Amino acid sequence: MPVYLGWQIPNESIVQERKNSVKSVFAYLDQFILRLPFLTTGIASAADILFACEISALEIDKDFPDFLALYPNIAVWYQNLKQINGYQESHYAWNSVSPKIKQRFEKIREGNLSVAEQCGDPSWVADHCESVLR
Repeated sequence: MPVYLGWQIPNESIVQERKNSVKSVFAYLDQFILRLPFLTTGIASAADILFACEISALEIDKDFPDFLALYPNIAVWYQNLKQINGYQESHYAWNSVSPKIKQRFEKIREGNLSVAEQCGDPSWVADHCESVLR
């Protein structure tokens, strides 16, 4: 439920429920990639790039480094993917906007954004991404 898309921050019980769901998937994936360096074979595939998109979205959470540390196989797999040129190219816009999203989350947590500001027009994300891709 991304605040940067104009959605309000959910209550803590919903956040915890969603985190538990992610933990369940990560526990499975962490064991799964123990057998192969990538999701489907010995080389990175579209499946790796696509799944990495979901993980990279979690990087905006301040607890992400501690969370990822709980899953060492995923951490290694993710770092290996980040070294692939195609990964960097496909995540260029996201890597540019995600620090701004992180800053917004921090302002919300600190109470420095009003409800209107935290649930405002999400076009700023698209505008920023478009500007870096030009």
